[in-house]
Amino acid sequence: MRKDKESEKSGLPLIPLRGMVLYPGLSVPLAVGRPFSVAALRAAMERGEMLVLVTQRQGRVERPTPEDLYETGTLCQPVSRTQPGGGPTLTVMVRGLDRCRIESFAQREPHFRVVAQVVPDEAQPAPEELRSRIEELFAELVQQRTEAGEQSPYAELPREAEVEYVAAAELSASVEQHQAILAETSPAQRCRMVLPMLEREVDVARAAARLLGQREGAISEQQRTEFLQGRKKQISKMISELTGEGDDLEGLRTRVQEAQMPPEARAQAERELLRLTTMPRVSPEYPLGLDYVEWLAALPWNRSQGGPLDLAQAQEVLDQDHYDRHEVKQRILEYLAVLKLRPERQGTLLCFVGPPGVGKTSFGRSIARATGRVFHRISLGGARDEADIRGHRRTYVGALPGRIIRALRTAGVNNPVLLLDEVDKLSAGLMGDPAAALLEVLDPEQNQSFVDNYLGLAFDLSNVMFICTANTTDTVPPTLLDRLEVIRLSGYSIEEKVQIARRHLLPKQMEQSGLEAGAVEVSDEVLELLAECYTRESGVRALERQIAALCRKVVRDRPGGTHAVRVLDAGEAKRLLGTPPYLPPHAGHLGRPGLCRTLALTASGAEVVVVEVLRSRGTGKLAVTGRAGETVRESAVLAYDYLRSAAGQFALTPDEIEGSDYHVHFPGPGAPAEGASVGLPMLAALVSLLHGLPLPEDAAVVGELTLKGQVLEVPDLPEKLVAAARAQLSTVVVPERNRKDLELPGHSRVPEGVSVVYCSTAAQAVHALLPSLAAPDASKTPKK
Repeated sequence: MRKDKESEKSGLPLIPLRGMVLYPGLSVPLAVGRPFSVAALRAAMERGEMLVLVTQRQGRVERPTPEDLYETGTLCQPVSRTQPGGGPTLTVMVRGLDRCRIESFAQREPHFRVVAQVVPDEAQPAPEELRSRIEELFAELVQQRTEAGEQSPYAELPREAEVEYVAAAELSASVEQHQAILAETSPAQRCRMVLPMLEREVDVARAAARLLGQREGAISEQQRTEFLQGRKKQISKMISELTGEGDDLEGLRTRVQEAQMPPEARAQAERELLRLTTMPRVSPEYPLGLDYVEWLAALPWNRSQGGPLDLAQAQEVLDQDHYDRHEVKQRILEYLAVLKLRPERQGTLLCFVGPPGVGKTSFGRSIARATGRVFHRISLGGARDEADIRGHRRTYVGALPGRIIRALRTAGVNNPVLLLDEVDKLSAGLMGDPAAALLEVLDPEQNQSFVDNYLGLAFDLSNVMFICTANTTDTVPPTLLDRLEVIRLSGYSIEEKVQIARRHLLPKQMEQSGLEAGAVEVSDEVLELLAECYTRESGVRALERQIAALCRKVVRDRPGGTHAVRVLDAGEAKRLLGTPPYLPPHAGHLGRPGLCRTLALTASGAEVVVVEVLRSRGTGKLAVTGRAGETVRESAVLAYDYLRSAAGQFALTPDEIEGSDYHVHFPGPGAPAEGASVGLPMLAALVSLLHGLPLPEDAAVVGELTLKGQVLEVPDLPEKLVAAARAQLSTVVVPERNRKDLELPGHSRVPEGVSVVYCSTAAQAVHALLPSLAAPDASKTPKK
């Protein structure tokens, strides 16, 4: 125990115990659930301190005072990492070190800290005949209980513990008796206290064994089981009457009866309760078994929520919560319509895929609200352990159910809407692959009998509505992706951001800032300024933060007691928020040869990216710089080699191309790290540079180039066109093979204000951008 000045001044954290006494030399798992006890445990673990464990005089007191605690306790050391238990519960393995006595309380809030003094034993040891007798009786008691089908945590005596302490831990004695044994400093007197209680315990075990042995030949296996169960109940009742303990087990038994468990689960819970009735509370197995039964009783085996589906109401909810997104809403309504006709089958599993901040999680909340179900979100980002999904086996210290079962306990119903967030960020680790464990969870043919490792029982997940979200499908395992129906959510245009801010973000932030409705008038010009010059994103999270900052500054500048309406224009918004960090889309003029705009999908969504090409005297070398990956560099080499081989198609000769070095650069943080869709833009930039003709400033090019000059389709083109509309580009040259993605029957996915030019070859794309180029001259075509 520390004796430094800091310890004497601040003391050590104290945890009050209810219904148990920890003896020196013994190790037990400790389940801590009360907030002040959790705070004390966290303080000890974070600062590397010892713990003082002291028993309460009355176990029913929820928030004890110093007068409710015994003066003598046990100084112990946490020996394992804490793990979260049911709800706020923490579990830690502690080892008793020494008996100690509380001298003073150094702190009472938020948890107890006490100055404690170690109380050693007297120098005179206990007589050897007493110790030998206790060891003999203890061995017999362990043997009797083992033959009766019970387990003892101290089948072998711990070397660091006194034999009378180990024997006392096995006694079914009252808290007062255990406390008297702990407080006794004379080893001889302590043995004399333990010996008669141990003899009575052994006599009871012998009598039960004799009674069972007499009837063993005349009764069946079922009758013998019923007899043993009856004896356990009688012993439990006698112990409860003598010690005043056992109320918690009775309350837990009532909860088990009211939980409407399946027969298998109820039988398992009752078996565990019977085992707990004859187990000493100081046994390390007791809190683990108690926590297991609490989990079984708390799970919503047959509790559900939600009434008949109303598709008209669902449509109204979706329209209230989300602006536009007609395709996504229609697919959700189709999903709910099928669910209404076939409620016993969840059908297709939806997976919303899109950049951050475009409404994936909020769509899940809207579905829960439209169906009247409980919504719960499970974040899977960074999960790399199979036990995160299936749980840990109970043999591990701090074992817990997996995230699915924990979410169901939190939701309180067996048919919630569970949002599995960030499934694209799962990764396999040394402890298994969580994505593989999800296959059983999400498969409607298998999840009717999902077995969590901690419970060891089948739980029906077929009533749960699972919805997944991801930023990209590239990193989702193919076997998992095969079970999902991907619904892509593209980024918002400037006009959509303004409408979302007007209808949802601004009223929400005004309320959170304490402003009355109508206290601030913000024009569309201001909202457009925030979306264009203060944020660079596909979603609206950064826009909401800017609106929140604007509301806070209005509140700060508001004179006290006044309720005048504040009208904000663009100039006032700039004064409050400062200089815009971003320039408008056309602020940086690109009217120079060798520059070309393209569209790329980055980690934050689709963005407009600029390709720069510089020519210098050299020997035909090609360099690529910027945040460009290996595929982008290969596309640059391909575009350069194709231009040299087909120079005549672009009114050039090989001599005009060779004899120079070329430098391709992607300025800014939005450059594509990987992707072959920048091959055509790089070719257009090279032709523009060599002819000295600038490309149109309001145009962009996207397409994968082949060695034969063909233009292949590119992925995620609808979302990239939204980025073009957001940047106020009027023309985008795209591959002909992407026409099927943009022109759907009765519907076009091209944003308003954007004109799409389809091309099949590189020459068509370049001539569409530079119509002033003369027709290809046969004399300049290289010879084959």
